[in-house]
Amino acid sequence: MNGLEIREIRKELGVTQEEFARLLNVSKNSVQLWETEKRNPKHDKILLIKETYEKHTNKKLDVYSRNHLSEDRKILLNQFTASEISEYIIHNEVTFLEDKTFQFYLHKVIKEYELNKKIDQFEEAQKKF
Repeated sequence: MNGLEIREIRKELGVTQEEFARLLNVSKNSVQLWETEKRNPKHDKILLIKETYEKHTNKKLDVYSRNHLSEDRKILLNQFTASEISEYIIHNEVTFLEDKTFQFYLHKVIKEYELNKKIDQFEEAQKKF
């Protein structure tokens, strides 16, 4: 979730930065820093923003959209298989693995790869019968 998305959510809720800060139990300064992308909200605050938005608008919000990921991370997540990502990480000692959002997407890619592999194996077994 990037600063523009946070600002759009706040405006859609029809609240000021100060009111939004009160809803999230943070300072107005925190909201300003998030919206100007000088700081990023912690995971618990992202989830609270999501819950607040959904509660007041009856709309679902995908807080894990890829819009806020840097281009190199998007490329890595979109163009390579899980095994290629793992190999890249091992050989390059990727430092951005500490990023919780990146870890979330990496885990998602790996799970999807494993699921597709199991589906392929199941379909192959079905062909034999």
